[in-house]
Amino acid sequence: MTSIMMTTDPFQQPGAVTAPLVRFLRYHYDSPALLHPQLPQLLSAQQPEAFCCNDNGNSEEYQDEGSLYWAYITTLVLRGCLRQAWAALQRHSLYQTALRILRHHQDT
Repeated sequence: MTSIMMTTDPFQQPGAVTAPLVRFLRYHYDSPALLHPQLPQLLSAQQPEAFCCNDNGNSEEYQDEGSLYWAYITTLVLRGCLRQAWAALQRHSLYQTALRILRHHQDT
């Protein structure tokens, strides 16, 4: 029995994967960072990079300050969702501070 992968694989190697397959898996593989219940609170926080998850001890994966924020951005970049990643990076307090300073200097 030959699989679809075997007939479309340019190298005719069993187990070889193609770039479209890798992109599909990256985009459709569920990441805990994208499904975290506190993600809406993180994205609306004034300092999302300092956001601490309060899971009541249920999960130790994102207990460090800002770890969920960076895991979320990294996951978006790996999936190729660069606009969403940039939107999340723009929420960073240092970006917001620099933007306020730039606007202040443009107004004066």
